[in-house]
Amino acid sequence: MLRSVYLLRFHPLSRFPGPRIAAISNTWYAYAWFSGKYPFIIANAFKKYGVGDVVRIAPNEVVFLTPQAYHDIYTPPKSGGPTFLKSDMHVGGESTTSIFTEGNPEKHRAMRRVWDAAFKNAMVKQYHPSINQHLERFISKVEGLQEGFNLTEWLEWLYLDIGGSLTFNHDYDCVAKGREDKIIETAPGVGWFFTVRFVMRRFPLLYPLHMFLLPLKTLLSSLDISKTTENAVSSRIERQNELKDKDYMSVAFDDAGGARTTQSRGFLTAGASILIFGHVESAAVITAAFYFLMNNSASLERLNREIRTTFSSSDSITDDALRQLPWLEAVINETMRLHTNVPYGLPRICPGATIDGSYIAKGCVVSSAAFATTHSSRYFARPFDFRPERWLSSTHEYYEDVFAEDVRTAFRPFSIGARKCIGQPVAMLLMRMVLAKICFEFDIEMINKGEVNWNRDLVFSTIWRKPEVFARFHPVSRNG
Repeated sequence: MLRSVYLLRFHPLSRFPGPRIAAISNTWYAYAWFSGKYPFIIANAFKKYGVGDVVRIAPNEVVFLTPQAYHDIYTPPKSGGPTFLKSDMHVGGESTTSIFTEGNPEKHRAMRRVWDAAFKNAMVKQYHPSINQHLERFISKVEGLQEGFNLTEWLEWLYLDIGGSLTFNHDYDCVAKGREDKIIETAPGVGWFFTVRFVMRRFPLLYPLHMFLLPLKTLLSSLDISKTTENAVSSRIERQNELKDKDYMSVAFDDAGGARTTQSRGFLTAGASILIFGHVESAAVITAAFYFLMNNSASLERLNREIRTTFSSSDSITDDALRQLPWLEAVINETMRLHTNVPYGLPRICPGATIDGSYIAKGCVVSSAAFATTHSSRYFARPFDFRPERWLSSTHEYYEDVFAEDVRTAFRPFSIGARKCIGQPVAMLLMRMVLAKICFEFDIEMINKGEVNWNRDLVFSTIWRKPEVFARFHPVSRNG
């Protein structure tokens, strides 16, 4: 009772609105995550409680809505001020630390330097032949599926095949075989594993039992995937001097000076994370793009026209040329706004600082509500509508004045600061190439339109579980 009174009346976060149960217990937080609808629940909490752009979601945690708060939390402090450190949500132990899980800023900076070269634009250009090869195989296979197919599934296969090649020169052959690899099958279970683990950390007495919340099949499959992927990365390191094609690991390994003894474990963990969270999970974004386009015929027709009038053949489609297409860029931006691939705030431990005008005491956990922000009418007109027009310049023929007041700084799909997404150049390249190649070759239609509602059917547990989108691709007839 005394603890509840303290949390409600005297805790440093007691002045912020939110569910009363969240102020005195982590059960509301646990419910939000275990429901599979965490981003949507947080967005609704802002509508209900967000009097001042901040909502308390746990006894020691608040989440912010504003772009300024996003900047204050995730960008490096000025003049050597204290840093907002990662919370324990995604911090690994000493034996599993990597660029994604390292909590120490100095160590993270050193790790990131090792991988940076692999994602520089100049290096990314060298990945184009491999990406094109996989896309040509994909197009060839789906061309024969005239009765239609599960687009969600096939795009996952494509992204895993590409991810395997770019990460450690391994082709999973999912598209060629027409079936998924166990990595894809297990990915949702891996997401649930991480969700259960970080949520149950908030319940110290129950945490030792958290493994019992995982189905045995999921637990065994996760361990198997971890072992299989680590073996693939280890094999890749051993083949370093035998490979003709560059991949992420070859560049990073060269930059690390071949320091196998000191870097090997970090390479294993990072390689596996890049594959699963960087490629398999990114298939959700491209699937969302096709879903939105097939449900918005005018937007799809404009994209088809832009692609087909710019290029005379599939072989002439290059990333440099695609970067000059405003409607394609607008479609990609609007997709990433509506489908926020990392929709939860990346939690940080406040060092004692002012965040968008609100002082937050040292030790409190803070984050930004990415999904709630990009779906707020405060920052985007018609926020739940797929309207690529909002991203065009005011001189473009399709631009509409209704979007003139949109706050584009509220859109940060790859985060900002020292921990912004290292894979952004590759992610954007894949989005451009996959959309352009498919729209050049096919007229596409959604078979189960009306049966699927993207937001309604999404389930989130660290990784998105996507609805099944069935499509039919009709080859474009070209004379001459």
